[in-house]
This record gives sequence, structure tokens and C-alpha cells, in this order.
Amino acid sequence: MSEPRLIRCPWCGATNRVPQEKLDQGLAPVCGRCKAPLPVGGKPVTVGDATLELFRGYDWPGNVRELENMMRRIAVLGSDEQVAEELRARNAARATITFATVPRPSDGEARGRKEILRAAAREAERTVLLAALERFRWNRLRASELLGISYRSVLYKIADYHLQPPDRSTNSEGSVA
Repeated sequence: MSEPRLIRCPWCGATNRVPQEKLDQGLAPVCGRCKAPLPVGGKPVTVGDATLELFRGYDWPGNVRELENMMRRIAVLGSDEQVAEELRARNAARATITFATVPRPSDGEARGRKEILRAAAREAERTVLLAALERFRWNRLRASELLGISYRSVLYKIADYHLQPPDRSTNSEGSVA
């Protein structure tokens, strides 16, 4: 029995022991770590100029891993035609959904939208604060506990929204005449 051959995986860097008998039988070894095909001294993988241009034009949302997977597929398939076709299809799909086709708001419109959202958020916060205060008859400590904010924050928000407690002198409840 012959000595196993050490083959380094070009994808993950792992060194694999491949029995010579396996290589003699023509079986393609795979890496034990990443399952990529191992080079056994055959023809190196080549990528055509057109595919390289597609690689350069693609924005690689999956980053390096996606590129590695594409290269593995080329190695397994022995040709870059299918990968190039897939990249063309992906580029065509992205071209139909570009930001140029979506109307973008001008700076004034964007500022106006932000101001509208900010005003709506403030009004919603004011309404919730006022409801909590009224629920506890303007007991600010209990309102702060209900809202999950500090007592001091409640005081700041009351002042910020110019909220006033109801005048209790007009309430005849419990008054002695």
C-alpha cells in the first residue's frame, strides 16, 4: 500500500490525506473540511475574460463567500459558462429594479416628511402622556411608572408640551360649603 498524498485545499487551506488508490481509480477527492473538490494535478480551472468582466461588474452582496462559491462551481463543472449565465441573469434582474426608476424625494420634500413624522411622534407622545396623567389624576410618579420612564422625564415632558393639570377649584367633589 502506498503512502497517502497530501493535497492542500485552495478554498479553506486544509491539508487532506488522499489515498493514492483513490487517485489511481479516477475518483475526485473532496476536502474534508469544506467539501470542495481538491486539485489533483489535472487541468487548472480557467475563467474566461467575459466571465471575469461579469465578476467585476457584479456587486457581490454575499461578499467573498459568494465569490468562493462561484469559483467552486466553476471547478466542479469544469467550465464557467453556467456561472456566467447565472451572473448575466442576476445583473439583468438588478437592472430592472434600480434606484433610478424609483422617484427620490428632493431635499425639501425629505425635510418636510421628516418634520411631519417628528410632529406626529410628538403629538402621539403628548397624547399618551396626557392619558397617563389623567388616569392617575395627575399623579406624576404613578404616570412615570406606567410609562416606564423616569419621574424627571415626565416633568420635562409636561413642561415641553405645556401641559397644565385641571383646575381643581371648580370641582365641587368633596368641598364643604
